[in-house]
Amino acid sequence: MVFHYALNAVLYPRGLLVDQESQALKSRCIRALKMIFRLCDQDMDNALNDIEFNEFMVRCFNDSLQPSGIVNIKRDIKGNVREGVNDVGLTLPGFLFLHEMFMEKGDFDTPWIVLGKFGYNDDIELGKENLPAPDQSIELTTKAVDFLMGISSFFDSNNVRISHTLF
Repeated sequence: MVFHYALNAVLYPRGLLVDQESQALKSRCIRALKMIFRLCDQDMDNALNDIEFNEFMVRCFNDSLQPSGIVNIKRDIKGNVREGVNDVGLTLPGFLFLHEMFMEKGDFDTPWIVLGKFGYNDDIELGKENLPAPDQSIELTTKAVDFLMGISSFFDSNNVRISHTLF
């Protein structure tokens, strides 16, 4: 058992995820989890509905949840973070709390697995292998262009419409 905990401490370091003094998620971890949440929120309604949450589970853990499992998770989150769940589903505060909940239980491998499945390395940075080389170009699919257009309008505070030709 001691060997198991020692191995997990090396493979899934707590110190990169959680501030020792405040016991809060570190900003780098929060930024990465926010990006993952935005990527999973395919309809960009600021919540992961049951389908989006299940797709997240399958992508990260190769396992889907039964509807009752999703209900239980949302109930646990809502009991701790009032704004963690809305009428649509799991919100960003709820998503962050879910990962905090894993870590409070000493389950540091789960957040690391999630980060790894979305291309983050051991420094909680996107791995260079996930980015194109400087001398390469990429072509976006129509779905990718639509996603970027949606994200740009979502974060646009000046209501300036971005031209489709920029993408």
